Amino acid sequence: MRRSTIIFFVGVLAGLDSFSNAQSREHPARSIYKLREYLELQGNLVLNLEYYVYHLEIKLHKIQEALLDMEKVHALFEEDKRAFVSNPVNSFSLIRHMHSDWMKWQLYLSGDPGQEQLAYMRETSAYLPTKDDIADALLGMERVRSVYGLEPQDMASGLLSDVQYDSSFSPHDCRSLAEYSIGMKDYPTAERWLQVAISLLQDRNEDPVVPLNIIDVTQTLVESYRAQRNPWSAGHILEAALKLSPFDARLLRLKEQVSTDLMYEVPLKHRPKGVPDQDHCCNGLCKGPRNRHLHCFYLTKRGSPFLLLARVRTEILSDDPFIVLYYDVLTHSDMVSLRNTSEPLLHPATTIQYLNAPQELSNSRTAHFVWLEPTITEATRRADRVLWDVTGLNLSNSEMFQVNNYGIGGSFMRHSDLLHSERNYLVRERIATAIFYLSDVPQGGATLFTELNVTVFPQAGTVLFWYNLAHSGDHDMRTRHTGCPVIVGSKWMMTRWIYDDGQAFTKPCHTKLKSPMVMA
Repeated sequence: MRRSTIIFFVGVLAGLDSFSNAQSREHPARSIYKLREYLELQGNLVLNLEYYVYHLEIKLHKIQEALLDMEKVHALFEEDKRAFVSNPVNSFSLIRHMHSDWMKWQLYLSGDPGQEQLAYMRETSAYLPTKDDIADALLGMERVRSVYGLEPQDMASGLLSDVQYDSSFSPHDCRSLAEYSIGMKDYPTAERWLQVAISLLQDRNEDPVVPLNIIDVTQTLVESYRAQRNPWSAGHILEAALKLSPFDARLLRLKEQVSTDLMYEVPLKHRPKGVPDQDHCCNGLCKGPRNRHLHCFYLTKRGSPFLLLARVRTEILSDDPFIVLYYDVLTHSDMVSLRNTSEPLLHPATTIQYLNAPQELSNSRTAHFVWLEPTITEATRRADRVLWDVTGLNLSNSEMFQVNNYGIGGSFMRHSDLLHSERNYLVRERIATAIFYLSDVPQGGATLFTELNVTVFPQAGTVLFWYNLAHSGDHDMRTRHTGCPVIVGSKWMMTRWIYDDGQAFTKPCHTKLKSPMVMA
């Protein structure tokens, strides 16, 4: 290896500590932005391993050079051993060499040339994914699979919702997903993951460092069948495995257990736990009743001088309850600024069960978020201004902007944005919600209004707006919605919840109007 390469490796290793110490350890699988830190750490670990190989090669080269010299001497005494030892020079050299040199060889061979690299790996082990991280990732993948109806075989080959990617799962990945399904008592899904793992193992050699073979996976599959009280399928799989390894003690024990099961068991169907109830219209293709009074236009009035100069393309998605999409509201530079401002401040998203309750980390919402004051940057000020322009609502008493970045299969389970379970006119309530989409999402990540069959896919620069209160001021539970799992991409969004106090003149209550808003 050339000197420049050596200096390069030394420089990389010297700078690794600063990266690992700065890395966030708060559920990185719940944010695509946070996951990028793992890519950097993975790259550094690979370089560290390459440097370890380099030191091993140096040691091997020295041993090979010494062997060449020893083999030359060996060739001499093989011709005539008596003549060789009769020469005092040869005899003394032999005794001295065997007395001193082999002890030094023992010390040299016992020394590990990769101590620095091993120390680095020990240090970075504290920054590797934890059990909580792998649990987050497994939950995200299961949500993607179950919500979009994907087959394990397709997912393992990189085929995600009819789009083929240059990516694939390893047998270890499939086995981990199978074990997660077993933990959820979703045995049919576990069976499919394990079958994919077995097919992948048949096409590759066993990893000597992280071993996994067909027998290991078969054992898990048989145990899954037994948990389903399906000894017939378990016996069939065992027969095939025993042909490959007829004397494996684990398989022989399982065969005895399965034979006993065949005598006593009757089929039992388990109801999978799976993930919590999720909506299956996230692809936007569900059939069912929809609001038919939809139209598009350019918003030019509402008392805003800005709208007279810059019309806003508007699409009404539902007139009752009122749901609207405003296009090209944010510029590319504003979206980049909002993401850059938020990135170093992100932390795992939490939810509250009721007003004034403590914030709790919940699997119902898998993302990282941060609150931003409307006046913190030029981008937030412009977003605040344009929201007033298009809605006409008083924003002075509303909540701050909340920026979210979703992770692996990131989603927000079905919920309402209302603060109170029952309407109380003496306390304030969220009259409306506005979502600014700060990025495109290639697949998934839609906002789904489950009771209205309205699915809105993220488009960078657009704003989704709706009223949570009916025109009478009562709760409108039809606006319950789901943040669908992200299949591929990094979903960035910024939410603003608008309160009803201060809206007496901008949006007075009426009991006879059907729509909560009359477009100007």
